Amino acid sequence: MTAKSLRQALAQAISMLPKNRDSCAKREAVRKWRRDVTRRAFDAHQALRNRENSLLYGNVLRGRDLNVCKITPQIVPCRTEQDLLTFSYFSLCSSFPSGDRPGRRLKFLVRDVGQPGHPLIGICCLSSPVRQLRVRDEWIGWQESKYRSTRARNLVYISDLSTCISMPPYSFLTGGKLLAALMTSDDVRRLYRERYHEQLTLRQSLLADELYLLTTSGCYGSNSPMYKGMRCKGRTLYHFLGYSKGYSHFQIDPTLYEDVKRFVARRLPETAGRFRTWSNSKIRVLRLAARELKISEEILVFTGHQRAVFAAPLAENWRQLLLGDHVSADVISYPSCEIVEYWKEKWLARRLQSCETLAAVRRSSPAGVRVSRVLEARGEKNQP
Repeated sequence: MTAKSLRQALAQAISMLPKNRDSCAKREAVRKWRRDVTRRAFDAHQALRNRENSLLYGNVLRGRDLNVCKITPQIVPCRTEQDLLTFSYFSLCSSFPSGDRPGRRLKFLVRDVGQPGHPLIGICCLSSPVRQLRVRDEWIGWQESKYRSTRARNLVYISDLSTCISMPPYSFLTGGKLLAALMTSDDVRRLYRERYHEQLTLRQSLLADELYLLTTSGCYGSNSPMYKGMRCKGRTLYHFLGYSKGYSHFQIDPTLYEDVKRFVARRLPETAGRFRTWSNSKIRVLRLAARELKISEEILVFTGHQRAVFAAPLAENWRQLLLGDHVSADVISYPSCEIVEYWKEKWLARRLQSCETLAAVRRSSPAGVRVSRVLEARGEKNQP
């Protein structure tokens, strides 16, 4: 694609963004992007198409078969090819899908071992955090310039819950809350240490196998109920920090983004092979393209789509640790069994009192989350 045609394509993409602050219009723009990303990922991964039936019926429980008295979550790290394929398929059910980020990634399947066949409650992924996030950095105390090197060094002790998706019938029973809470648990931190205990970070050459803070964000502004109301040992797990500024890349079609990436690599050969190592890589690639094409960077990367940001401290002295004070970590213990018990008493019991919820549970089936059917129903794909 020539510079002129690329400039025209980007201008057209920008022109389709909502011109006002109407939240409905912004959500629809995100949903369109979601359908485009989902269709592209599904079509590009032949194994997902070929094994869709086995992935669905081997992992999703029919609602009428659920025994709520025997719900027993178990956190399973993705270690096999089958685990990763399962994760890839159900990640397409996200309302705001995203690809794998550069850096650390630890993917989990959370299964209900209390039911026959151990169906999937949901999937989660811990990823390296974005390098700069104003609301997070101000909350920690990193906003001053003197903490720039401290932030660069200590980001390794933060992980971002980049994926948290609950499957039906558990999604009707606040399964998302359970998943988010379990990611703060002792079990997850133990698995994290096992995964990274011998690996040094590339930039700082640090042994980063401890987590002091877990961050995450909601897709649609403040409407992020899965991160609210969960407690363990009397502590609130997730705290609302504020909103992101509104920079995003969803406005650029995935196919168009590939054209942008090729253009940048051609114009700036010194960047070749480095895109996957950058933090906020897609935003950075779009900024570089804007400079080369002589168009406004802000117009290209600023959508105004703000996300609610949350954080869960995992040590009593987490702020001192992240600010670089030389203190020993006073880790907070969050046993999985206590998290599950609180969820059952506080949230599951409440949902089970709702006739509407119980009806939705009984109606749920594997077919309800079939990716190919969802795309076909929305006119996004012609399924043979």
